[in-house]
This record gives sequence, structure tokens and C-alpha cells, in this order.
Amino acid sequence: MHQIECNDVLTARTSPVVSDQHLIYVILLLQPVGVVGAITPWNFPLAMITRKVGPALACGCTVVIKPSELTPLTALAAAELSLQAGIPPGVVNVVMGNASDIGDTLLENPKVRKITFTGSTAVGKKLMAGAAKTVKMVSLELGGNAPCIVFDDADLDVAVKGSLAAKFRNTGQTCVCANRILVQEGIYEKFVNAFAAAVRSLQVGNGFEEGVSQGPLINEAAVQKVESFLEDAVSKFATLPYPNFMWSLSTLSFCREEVFGPVAPLLRFKTEEEAIHIANDTNAGLAAYIFTTNVQRSWRVSEALEYGMVGVNEGLISTEVAPFGGVKQSGLGREGSKYGMEDYQENVVDPVMDERLAEFVVDSHFKSEAKGVNLPVDPELICCVQWTECSYCSQAHRINDKDVYCACKNAFQTTRDRGCCGLGNTHTPGLFHFNSKGIQKSLQK
Repeated sequence: MHQIECNDVLTARTSPVVSDQHLIYVILLLQPVGVVGAITPWNFPLAMITRKVGPALACGCTVVIKPSELTPLTALAAAELSLQAGIPPGVVNVVMGNASDIGDTLLENPKVRKITFTGSTAVGKKLMAGAAKTVKMVSLELGGNAPCIVFDDADLDVAVKGSLAAKFRNTGQTCVCANRILVQEGIYEKFVNAFAAAVRSLQVGNGFEEGVSQGPLINEAAVQKVESFLEDAVSKFATLPYPNFMWSLSTLSFCREEVFGPVAPLLRFKTEEEAIHIANDTNAGLAAYIFTTNVQRSWRVSEALEYGMVGVNEGLISTEVAPFGGVKQSGLGREGSKYGMEDYQENVVDPVMDERLAEFVVDSHFKSEAKGVNLPVDPELICCVQWTECSYCSQAHRINDKDVYCACKNAFQTTRDRGCCGLGNTHTPGLFHFNSKGIQKSLQK
């Protein structure tokens, strides 16, 4: 629904500019990319589909969805619901099977103009390399290694609540989960005790049962991965269950790789500069979190962190009205909000007009009650996309070689909302199109 409301990015954009001392008028048409291949993950099997399909459809694209083999039924249900909602067959499509084969087909088929993918960085790199063969557009939302930084001046209750949400949402199985919790030494002991108490209050069980906040990991492989991280930390003398990692961060799997599980490593730091260095010491750059009551510090640290999104005193940062995405090896492009819709559009300049035509457009669109323009009346020069009967008269009248006006008003009158072209017709502002023959004739005069 939010994409439908963003109509300001779905239509043409117009800009009067000066080039070589001449006024020209640039019309930028926003056209759909075309067929989109959407490869989605298992951790949010419906939300990841709607996040990609919604803006694609709003921009006029059709979509081929390749869901995770771990959650295929949700994608089928979404496609069925789209048909029930009135979306024509063939607009939203789902293909399931061997991921490698389907991925290769989407990459190699020239009819597919764009690939959008949410998943691991390793797979994202392969897709990016494959898309290069046909020069497809790609949007990649890849892995993260989110730091959560708690400063001495943080509100302890807010920091604990926010860190808990950032770490344990969806049992830690999100790309924006806090992977490392950095706590300044002045508040470290208090935070550890309060955070540990909050973790103990989490209830593990069947997600359909009342009060349960932590469910299972997706499969046995995910369990084994988290256990291997724990074994690595314990072998390097970390203390459990509330680890205080004091050695080189590069030696810990927890701090170098995305955990994707319900384990929270806590690290102590002394200074703001140290925290920023630790936070940025990774190839990932998706999300970060900071907790502080100092407004200047919040701005300073947010700008220093090399991440696409920074939550300030907030552990849940994803929202449909803000762009979602990362920097460095966490991906390309953005999803959500009106900015995410730009990834599903092509910009086409149509056209760059000469000075006299530009003057007419500027006068008729942006100058209230313009009184006259120097424009010869020639049907081959002026052709609006949408034609309706002029509310003043049915034809244009020429009083000399240059000036055109509506006889019934004895003037060439127009407003921003009702333009009247030289042929005596109204048109929708911003929808001009001048054919090539007309442009050539205009430039010759």
C-alpha cells in the first residue's frame, strides 16, 4: 500500500535548466525496468516477497519469484492471493526447484532485466558476477555484522530493551540482528546483569503458544553453526553465559561472521574512538545500533559508522517508510520507501527541447496567468500526450506571426493546473512529448 501512495516517483519529472546560456527543458520519464527476478530468503518468507513485489508492481514490472526451498508454500500462497486480488495471471509468478539451475536461467535470460536478492554475501557475489554477462540491474541485500554500542550515558532500561530486541528478534535469525554488543566500561557490569536478567525472561517454545518469544532455528545446520561459534569462543577462554571478550577480535568467529542465532557476545570498550574502530572492523555494513543520551554523540557516531542504517536508542529499525540497505559488502540498492522504488525504474530523457519550446512549457506550466509566448502555431511542432477539448474554445487564433491566444478570452491565459497549448487544447501538466520531426523543424527555424 505504501508504494501506491508514493505517486511522486511514478510519473515524469521536469527540470528547467540553462545550458550554454540557453534555457532548455528536460523531461525525465520514469519507465518500468521490465521482468524482475526476485530471489527471497526463508527467515521472513512473506515479508521479503512483498518488499520486492510491491514496488515492482507499482512501477509496472512483472515478477518471477524464486523462494527459498525451506519455505516454498508461503510464496505459492502469496501468488494465489495476488490472483484473488485481481492481478492478472503472468504478472506474479513463482518457480521452485534447483536453486542453481533457476538462478542461472534468470541470469542468462535476456527478458529478465533485473535481479533482486536477499541472502548471504557469498551467493550475492555469484549473482552479481552472473548478472554482468547480460548487464542486468541488481539489488542485493546481503549479510550483516551489526554492532550494538552502549555508551556510559545511555538510559540503562532503554539500552537493555533495545539491545534485546536487536539481538533476539526472530531468534536471532535476521540480517540486522546485533552480532556484537559493545558496552562502555563505566556501565558494563550494570548492563551485563540487567541484560542477563532480560534474556532469562525469554520463553522458548512453540511459536503458536501464548508468551513464547523464542522458537527453533531453521534447521540442524543452523544449530551446528551456532554451536561451532560457542565452541570457538570457549576454546579461547571466553566465559559463559555472559562472555567478556578481551582478546584480539580477529580470532573470534563471533566477531567476524554473522551468527544468525540467539547468542549475544558482550565486549567491553573504553573510548568512543575504540568503539567506532571495533564496529567498523568488518567487511559488512548493513545495520548498527547506538544507545546514548548525548545528542551530539549520537550524530557524531552515526556519521562515523560505516553502515547503511543506524538505530539510535532503538532496536527495531526496519520500517516501510525508510530505505533499507547496506554499504560495503552488505549489498547494493535500497528497499522500502519511495527511494526503494527507484531500483525498479529506468530514467529516459524525452526530450531536451530548444529555447522557444522550453519557454512555452515553462510559461504554461509554472507561470500563473501567462500572457503570451513566442511560438509559431504548427501541429507538427506541438503534440501533447493527452488531448481534451479546450475549456475556452475549440481552436487557436493567430493575431500575428508569433502570438497565439484564445479568442473568447482575448488573451493566452493558463495556470499551473490548466495549460492551454497553441492549438487551443488543454493537457495534463508534465506529460509533454515532442516528436522528432517537430524538434527538427523547430531547430531549423
